[in-house]
This record gives sequence, structure tokens and C-alpha cells, in this order.
Amino acid sequence: MLRVWRPSGQELTALSAEDFKDLGALKKHLSEQYGFPVYLQKLMHGGRLLTDDAELEGAMDLQLVLLTISSLPQSFNDVVASDFASAAATNHIHAVRCLLEAGAETDYSDSSGRTALMVASESGHVEVVRLLLEAGASTNCSSIWTALQLACESGHLEITRLLLEAGADRDCQDPYRRTALMLASQSGHLEIARLLVDAGADKDCKGRSSRTALMLASESGHLEIARLLVDAGADKDSSDWSGQTALMFASGNCQFEVARLLVEAGADKDCGDEGMTALMLASQSGHLEIACLLVEAGADKDCSYYWSGKTALMLASESGHLEIARLLVDAGADKDRKDSSRRTALMLATHSGHLEIARLLVDAGAGKDCEDESGMTALMLASQSGHLEIARLLVRAGAEKDFEGVSCMTALMRASEIGHLEISRLLVEAGANKNSFDWSGKTALMFALENCDFEIARLLVDAGADKDREDESGMTALMLASQSGHLEIARLLVDAGADKDCKDRSSWTALMLASESGHLEIARLLVRAGAEKDCEDESGMTALMLASQSGHLEIARLLMRAGAEKDCEDESGMTALMLASQSGHLEIARLLVEAGADKDCADWSGRTELMFASDNGHWEVARFLAGADNTGMQAVGLYKIQVKRYPDHPQHFVQPLSGGT
Repeated sequence: MLRVWRPSGQELTALSAEDFKDLGALKKHLSEQYGFPVYLQKLMHGGRLLTDDAELEGAMDLQLVLLTISSLPQSFNDVVASDFASAAATNHIHAVRCLLEAGAETDYSDSSGRTALMVASESGHVEVVRLLLEAGASTNCSSIWTALQLACESGHLEITRLLLEAGADRDCQDPYRRTALMLASQSGHLEIARLLVDAGADKDCKGRSSRTALMLASESGHLEIARLLVDAGADKDSSDWSGQTALMFASGNCQFEVARLLVEAGADKDCGDEGMTALMLASQSGHLEIACLLVEAGADKDCSYYWSGKTALMLASESGHLEIARLLVDAGADKDRKDSSRRTALMLATHSGHLEIARLLVDAGAGKDCEDESGMTALMLASQSGHLEIARLLVRAGAEKDFEGVSCMTALMRASEIGHLEISRLLVEAGANKNSFDWSGKTALMFALENCDFEIARLLVDAGADKDREDESGMTALMLASQSGHLEIARLLVDAGADKDCKDRSSWTALMLASESGHLEIARLLVRAGAEKDCEDESGMTALMLASQSGHLEIARLLMRAGAEKDCEDESGMTALMLASQSGHLEIARLLVEAGADKDCADWSGRTELMFASDNGHWEVARFLAGADNTGMQAVGLYKIQVKRYPDHPQHFVQPLSGGT
């Protein structure tokens, strides 16, 4: 028999030694029976202090000593707070006991707001937690997290039990509004979740994103926790802020067993986030088993997402999930339903390049010529995106090759514009109209030319495309090539017999466009091919005048050697020499003068090339022209004009060759 005596000498109790395995168990009993904190109890036998692991004999007289706690000053708590937390974190129970005996405040927190109980609970130190609870540590002390939340998230079952028994708040929420049950469910700690559910924790409490414990368990694939929550009556159809349910989280994250559990438990299969359902998420993510499960359970196959209008079949087709697309087609999903852009599953598969899904849909009778909001068909999308085999599939299936849509562009035009040679060849060989034109009058040949695609241009020319077709501005393919500088395409067109002297709406020819743009080799090609050198536009400008005005010396030289008229005048009486002088192109002016261009003519306002050079500040041109004048009369006139206009800048004056001032 154990006999325990008070410090006063009065007998406290008599107990059987067989009921206690060691002294620590006896201390716990005394704490529960008489309220003596374990860490304040000291038991002595025969004048010797016993340790907690001391074995108890059948007959012992034990002297109980209760330690007293002094009130520590705040400065002491500030010093020991970090040591207290450190001792709790490293499971140094003796150090914790010493600090408690010295009067350390049980709920004092460190700079991060964590108490010793929080640290010990997170670290899994059961005996330290027990000691702190016996010392009166608060279970609900929290600046951010509680000890219970930390223990549950870290998976410490026994500490969770101790904290619950000590009255910890089961439903306290952390900064993200997560409860202990939500943390355990998300982390996969089944027994802790069971303990919390049995303790009455709120199963349907929602966090900051409005997710419940069941949603978190479903998303992470913790089947047994999900089963526990379902069996406990958790709301299976509760949704988060975005409208997603537990079944949707399981479906979107490939958690088949959880999805099956929820379906069998009667979860709503068509409850959705603004129309997004579990089947749509599974179809988009490629989770075939879950899609099968939902289809077999009767999920609506044609539900559409509110924002995009896409169905499960569209999402599977766009994402390239062939077997799911096959499942949905076999289940009778609408193959020709359109999304908010008026695209069908076939169009989405085509645009994304999923050949086998496109084949599946075509074989199932999907509409091949449906048109989206921009007038594109599946064949156009394949042609523009460069998906040759899908284009071939659609052509062989009888898709309309010359459908134009609202933009009036055909599949051939789109392929030519982007540069997809083999698709262009496929369409040409299939009989596509080579001369169709869009709203601006451009043909496939013109689009190929704009893209500088020689091979497609050659394909179209060889196939008999109209080389002289004009766009809405009157430009032909040769004119576009001449303006853009595409020499090889220009040569191709010239060799194929394209009209070299066609005029656009402003009466410009290919040679004029090349001359004005500075494309010497194209100009040479056209001259050698016999292009008219002196054609005039609607204002009377010729190729030589355009080259002179733009400063293209070699083109001007080429045209003059080819016999171009040097003294042609435009509607205002301007000549090539005047235009060169006005623009300051000295070498072209020199070339024209040396070739015998008329230096004495004037425009309709009476101004000469010398005056144009002077008025625009081109002094070198002016000096050259004055020096080329044998009479010097223009120089005298120029001098007088300059004195009048620039009295403070005599350095600009062109001195007269003869005569007065």
C-alpha cells in the first residue's frame, strides 16, 4: 500500500501500488484527484527525491512536496519566451518544467505570435503538450493559428485528442478561414478527421474560398476522409465561390474513387459552376474513367458553360481527348452544337489539329460546312492553321472548298496568305476556285505575293490563276510584286505573260511602281520585257519623273538609257529635272542635264528648276544649275531672290556668273 503524506504531515491518501506502473502515473492520478499540477509535484521517499520513471513498491511512504510559482517580471518573460518555445519545439521537457517552475507565463508568445503550446503541438511532443495543459496553457490562444489547427495539419493524433479534451475550439478558423477539420481533410489525416467529426466539428464550414472539408478531401483524393464526411452527413452539393462542388473537384483532378463515392452517394452530377459540370471538367482534363462513370450515371452530355458555350464534347475535342470524344459521341452528344463563337466540336478539333477526333466526328456525321461568327468553316480553319491531313480528310469528305463566309475569303486564299504550300496544292488539285477574291478584290495569288511566297505563287500560276485580275484599287499581281520588290515573283509573272502595262485606278503601271519604290532589278526586268517607259498617271507623271522625285539614280539612268522622254511635263508643268531639283537630288539633276534635259523651261507658275532648288534650300543643286547656265540670267534672278529672302545669310547666295547685283 502506498501512503502519500502532505507537507504538513497529514496523510493525503492510501493507494495500491499495483494501480500505477511508475511515479509519473501516480502524479497524474494526484493531479486528476486533487488538482495538483503534475509539474509542481515532487515526491520523496526516505529523504530521497524520486524521478517520474521510478518503480513503485508494494509498501511505501511518500512525502508530497508542492512547488510554488513566483510571479515573474515582464522583462524575464521577454527573455525566456524564445527559450520556452525552443524547449517546447525540441521536446526538452525538463527545460519546460524548469521554466514553468520558475514562473514562466504559459501563454506568453514569441515575436511570431506562437506560444509554447502551439510549437509543441505542431512538433508532435505529446508530453510537453500534456505538461503545458496541466500548467493551464490556453488551448484557444491565437494570433494566427491555434494549437489544435497546427496539430491537425501536422497529423498528431494524440495531441489533437489532448487538446479536444482540454476544451479546444473545434471550429476556430485560421487566416484562410480553415478549420481543424478542413486542415486534416486536406492533409489526409483520417483518424484526426474522425476524432474531430466524433467531437462534433462543423462538417460544412467554409473557408475563404468557400471550400468545405469534403471539397478539400475530394480535390486531394483522400477517399476514406471523403467517405467519413459523406457518412457523417456532410453536404455533397455545397459549392465554393466559383460554383464548384466536391464532385467537380474530384472529376477535374482525376480522383476516380472519390468521384464514384460521391456519385453513389447521390451527389448532383449536373450541378455546375455557371454551367461547368463534373462531366465537362473530366472531358477537358482527359479523365476517361470519370467521364464514363458520369455518363453511365446519366450526367447531361450537352450542358454548356455559360461564358464559352462549350459542351463536354467540345472540350474533349479541343483538348485532344479522343476516347472521351468517342464516349460522348456514342452516348449521343450533340455533334453540331455551337459555342459562343459559333464553333462546333469539329471546328475546335480542326483548329487544334486533332486529326483522329476530326475523323471521328466526320464519320459520325458532324456538319462539315458549319460557319463560325467570323465566317470560318472547318476546312478554312485547317487551311489557315496548316493542318494538312485534316484538310485532306475534309476535302475527301466533301467539304465545300469555295465557301467564302462573311470575309469573302476561301480556304485556298487563307492557305496562300499564311504560306501553307501543300494545303494550297491539295485545294488546287481538288478543284478549288483559284480566282475567287475577297471584299478588297484580292485573289489567292495576290495573298501569296503579299506573303512573298514564291512557291505558292508558282503553283497558282501553273494552275492557271488569272495573272491580270485587279483588286479594288486596280492593282494586279505584277503591280503588287513591283511595288513590294518581290523580284522572283515578278519574273514568274512576266514569264507567264502577265500584262506589263496594266494601270491601277491612279493610272500607275508596274514600271512606275517599281521606279517610285526604288526596285532597280524589277524595273530592269520590266524594261527588258518591253514595258511602256513613258506611260503617264492621271497627273501626268512618268516612271522617270517618279524615280527623279524619289532620288533613285540608277533607275533614272536605266530609264534614260532605255529612251525614256526626259522633258515630259505633268499637269502643273513640272519636268523630271524640276522634280529632282525640288527634292535636292544633285546626281539625278546632273544626269538629266548631261543627257540634254531642257534647263530653261518653267512650270505653269513660271518657276524654273533653279528656283525650285533655291526655294527648298538645295544650294548644291542650285550652284550646279547656275553653273550649267551659259547666259547666267537665271543666276542673276536667283541672286536677287536670295537677297530679298535671306538678307542675313549671304553664304547661301549663288554668285551670278555675269551681270550686276
